[in-house]
Amino acid sequence: MVEFLGEYECKIDSKGRLRLPSKLLEQFGELRHHPVVVNRGLDGGLVLYPEPVWRKITQERLAGLNHFNKKARMFMRKWYRGATRLQIDNNDRILLPKTLLKWANIEESVILQGVDNMIEMWNPEEWEAIMADEDGFEFDELSEEVLGSAPVLGDPKEDA
Repeated sequence: MVEFLGEYECKIDSKGRLRLPSKLLEQFGELRHHPVVVNRGLDGGLVLYPEPVWRKITQERLAGLNHFNKKARMFMRKWYRGATRLQIDNNDRILLPKTLLKWANIEESVILQGVDNMIEMWNPEEWEAIMADEDGFEFDELSEEVLGSAPVLGDPKEDA
């Protein structure tokens, strides 16, 4: 459907508007003119999804949750808390809600990181701390633990 790649440092104006980089906008493909959904991420940053991707996640992952289960209700409240549908304007900008910017400690600068079907948004200092392996997640060790002995896709030995 869509895959976002790349890291971009961008500015946010005094009104909370973020101009999306053209190289990132190109990656939206056929979803370029759809609204986007911005919400709190799982590790302290914000996440941006093209609306069709957001809808697919909510329909496939959340629609079946039991509304009579207290943990499921609490999860859904937290998942939807702050979720905001936005339209990319004619100047390639989105107006980020002040509450989300404050929550993510994002002020004048923001790091945008393409991650599969979403774009993460980070306070630059927090992003650098995470990427500096200060959290105990060394990339080599993390790769081995997460991917393990899974075959490498595209490896000629595996494709034979």
